[in-house]
Amino acid sequence: MIKIGVELESNLAEILERFELLPEVVEPAFNDFADAVVLAAQDQWPIDTGASFEAWESSVEVHPQEIAVILANRARGPDGRSYAAYVHRKGTAPDDVVWEEQLDEIIKTEVPRLMEDCVAIIEQMGN
Repeated sequence: MIKIGVELESNLAEILERFELLPEVVEPAFNDFADAVVLAAQDQWPIDTGASFEAWESSVEVHPQEIAVILANRARGPDGRSYAAYVHRKGTAPDDVVWEEQLDEIIKTEVPRLMEDCVAIIEQMGN
């Protein structure tokens, strides 16, 4: 199973604290982000049987001082073992796993959008 938690060490926590806001305020942006990362993960995911493609899921966990997005792929083979962490494109080396490349792309493209959405929510609250 692949289970990826991306810690967003950014100014978001400081912004929430400064405005005395709880993480729940930006939860809608995180829910949208969670949906977007599943689509981003699937976007370039190689499909053989489709099982690992369909197994992508995400969730949002909200705690008093923290909010997190969990991206997971729970695909299992006939023997019950997880295999998504080993998925690679046909004709590439087995250690050229797809999820590492996709995680980098998600961080580059989706995380900035999440931050923009969070800032927009906070700005709307100030109006």
